[in-house]
Amino acid sequence: MAITGQGARASSDRPDIDDQLLSPAYIESPYETYDVLRTQAPVYWSARWSAWIVTRYDDVLGILRDHRHFSNQGRYTRYIGQLPVDQQRQLTALIAHYEHGGLVQLDPPAHTRLRRLVNLAFTPRAVAHMRILVEDMVDRLLDDAQERGQLELVHDVAFPLLATVIAGMLGVPAAERDGFKWTWHSLLPWRRSGAAGGPDRPAASVRSLPDVAPGARRSAALEAQHGAARPGTPDAPLVEG
Repeated sequence: MAITGQGARASSDRPDIDDQLLSPAYIESPYETYDVLRTQAPVYWSARWSAWIVTRYDDVLGILRDHRHFSNQGRYTRYIGQLPVDQQRQLTALIAHYEHGGLVQLDPPAHTRLRRLVNLAFTPRAVAHMRILVEDMVDRLLDDAQERGQLELVHDVAFPLLATVIAGMLGVPAAERDGFKWTWHSLLPWRRSGAAGGPDRPAASVRSLPDVAPGARRSAALEAQHGAARPGTPDAPLVEG
């Protein structure tokens, strides 16, 4: 599907929008900026993000369904490909991981097939078991924060909770989960940014990739060691205490 240019603005036409993106006010509440984008620049090139921002529902839905023009495949390896060859050699584990697919890097029908397999694990019984353990994790994290006398919600609750749940789903033993959380955290700075930059201007998140190489290697080792050992029955607990 072709997204028409009607109503679109280049970043040079609306520098005020780029000034707003990732400003403190935007981080606090992005909805005013979203309204401006939808009504005045629904297909918008952001120099600050090095990405197109599409905000109208029908356009977004069309993009998500158009796997031929907007594919998930290769998006991470394209970022890595912006680095000098000698730095790419440090990231062989990360490249191999993303070249072999995974739900977020695949398009249908491969994505659909894997999604169906994953859904088999999310039976009501398995989810109910996971809920009990997740609630216990949240209680412990909040107790720790109360004991410290301060709380930063993302750092102290959201991140450790998510990383611990993912570790449990992969079957990483409780004794190794602190290491897993460090590994997972080390991969986030570049994965959470779509700023690929140009071929002669790799974005900061891409330039930082060599720094995450140790984490990438450990992540691959943990997944190989524990992921393959996950119980295969549909009602096997997704998160183990």
